[in-house]
Amino acid sequence: MKKILNTFFVSLLLLLIAFSVFKQNVSAQTDAVEDVVVECVTFSPTSGYGKWPDNVEGGTFTGTCSAKTKCDIITCLPGTGCVPNNGFVKLNSGNNFFSPGDINEAGTLNNIQDHTGYYIYAAHTPEPLGKGVDGENTTQQQAQATLVFPAGAENCTQIYWDPYGRVFDAVSLEPFSAGQATVTLLDEKGNPSANTFVNNVLIDEMGKYNIRINKDGNYKLNVTPKTNHSFTAGIPNPKYKDLYEFIYKLGDPAFVEIAKSPKRVDVALTPKGTPYSRSPDYISREYIDVWYDGAAYTKIALRTVHPKTIVKVMVNGVEITEDGNGKALPKTSDKEGYWLALIKKDILSQNGFSIELIKNPQYYPLTQGSTGFIGQIMDKLLSLFVQNVSAQQSIKINDPVSPTPKASGSTTVIQFEPILEYIEGYSYDDASKIVPKARVNIKLKANNKIYSTTTTDDSGFFTLYPKDLPPYEYYLEIVNPETGKASIQTTSKFVEKNQAYLDSEKIDLMKVTKLDQKIIDPVTGKLNEIDKNYVSPQKNDQASKAASTKSTAFDPAILMIVLVIALLVVVTMGLVYYIKRSKSF
Repeated sequence: MKKILNTFFVSLLLLLIAFSVFKQNVSAQTDAVEDVVVECVTFSPTSGYGKWPDNVEGGTFTGTCSAKTKCDIITCLPGTGCVPNNGFVKLNSGNNFFSPGDINEAGTLNNIQDHTGYYIYAAHTPEPLGKGVDGENTTQQQAQATLVFPAGAENCTQIYWDPYGRVFDAVSLEPFSAGQATVTLLDEKGNPSANTFVNNVLIDEMGKYNIRINKDGNYKLNVTPKTNHSFTAGIPNPKYKDLYEFIYKLGDPAFVEIAKSPKRVDVALTPKGTPYSRSPDYISREYIDVWYDGAAYTKIALRTVHPKTIVKVMVNGVEITEDGNGKALPKTSDKEGYWLALIKKDILSQNGFSIELIKNPQYYPLTQGSTGFIGQIMDKLLSLFVQNVSAQQSIKINDPVSPTPKASGSTTVIQFEPILEYIEGYSYDDASKIVPKARVNIKLKANNKIYSTTTTDDSGFFTLYPKDLPPYEYYLEIVNPETGKASIQTTSKFVEKNQAYLDSEKIDLMKVTKLDQKIIDPVTGKLNEIDKNYVSPQKNDQASKAASTKSTAFDPAILMIVLVIALLVVVTMGLVYYIKRSKSF
C-alpha cells in the first residue's frame, strides 16, 4: 500500500512540474532610428602578429570611408568599450579622422594588449555636441550616435595579437591560469636558448605563453608546472585535437621556428592527482548598439578562456537562440575562444539580460552536470517541455534580471545593462524620492565622461532622445540641486525605479514605444502622435489567432490537465481494488 501511494505522489509531482514548465509564455517586436553609418577598418602591423605586441605598433589602416567629407574614428577596446578615438589610433598624417574614399593610411596602435580583441570603425558623423556642464571634461560624441553598419559588417575583422602556445591539462583539457607554469625555449641540444628577447616566461590568464626569437632555427621546449602536474611524454585526451594545435611532448624532436611566421606549439601537462579545473570566464568583450540591415541590433563579442565554450543569451530566464531575423546565434565560441552575435534590439529587455558561459561537456570530461546515462535521459525529457525560444517568437519580460552572478564551476553568468536609446521618467535619489530640478548627466561607462546632460522639471520629470544617448554602455548621474549629492544609477536601476510609471503609460524604453506605437518617427526623427485607442495589428492578429485556435484546436494545456485527472482516476481505482482485495483475504 505504501509503495503504491509513493508511486502515486511521485507521478503526480512529475506531471505538475511538467505542466508548470509547459505553461511558460514568451513575446517580442521591432524598430529604431537610423543615424550614423559605421564601416569596418582593418590594421596590418608592419612586424606581423604572433608575438608580444610592442607598446606602439606601426602598420597600415585599410577600409572605406563613404562620407563626402570625413569619417570619425570609433575604437572598441577591452575593459573600455566602444568610444570615439582618444589616442588608441594615431595616423601619421596627424588627423583624428579618415579621409573620404578608400582608406590606406599609415599609423600606429598604442598601448596594445596581447591576444585581446579590438575593433576599429570609420563613422559618418555630424559635428560633435560636446555638451558638458560646469566645465567638466566632456567626450566628443556624435550628435546622433546610433551606429549604422553596412551589410556584412557583423563580420568585421577583430584586431588582436595572439602569442602562440597554450598550456593545458592532459586529462581535463582545461587551459591553466596565469602564472601556473613557466615555459623555457631550448636549443636542439636541450639547453636554454640564447636566441630570445625574453626566456623562462610565465603563462597568462588563458594559459598562453610567447617567447620571441631573434634567429630562425630548430628549438625544443621545457615546461615547469607550479601545480601538481608534470611535463611528460604522455599523450593527452584525444579530443585535444578539437581545441588545440601541434602538441610538444617531453622527448620530442626539435621543431622549426621562424621569426616572421611563428609556429603555434601547445603543451599538455599530466596531473599527478586530480586533474585541473577552472570556472569558465572571458578575457574581453564588446557591447554596442548598431544599425544593421534596416533594423537596430546589439552587437556582442566575447573572448572566452575555454575554447568551444557554450554561450547562451538569456532574457528573463528564457534562452534566445536566434538573432530576431531568423539567423541562429552561435552555440559556442570558436577554437580561439571568440564568440560574436548581432541580436535585434527589440527582443532584449529594458531590464537587462545575461549571458551564460558553460564549459562544454563534449570536450571537457570533468564538466559538472548531468552527463551520465540517467542525466542524459532526464535532459531529453526536459527538452520536450522547456522552451529554447527563437527570437522570432515574442518574449514577455516581467522581472528584472537578478544582479547576482551565478558561478558553479561549470557555469558563469555575465550581466548586461540595457543600452536604452530613449529615456522618459522621473529623477529618483538613492532613497527612491523624486528630485525636482535635478541635473541628469549621461556618463559613458568606458571613461566616466559626460556624454549629454539635461535638467528635470518641477515634478522631477525628464526626457532624453536618441541624439542625446550613446550606443555604448552608459549610466545616469542624478544630482540634487539643493544638496549637490549625486545618485549613480545603471540603466536597469532607472527602469526599476520608474517601473510603475512605465507600466501605467505602457512605455517600453528599449523599443521606444508607448501603447505599442513608436514614440519617435524612424524616418523624420520627430515625435509621433500617440493614439490612446490604438490596437496594434500584431495584437489584433494574436487575438484572432487565439480565438481561432480556441474554437478549432484542442488546447495542449487541457491535455495536460486531462492526463493528470486520468492518472488520478487510474491510481484511485487501483487503490480501491487493492483495498477490497486485501479485505477479502
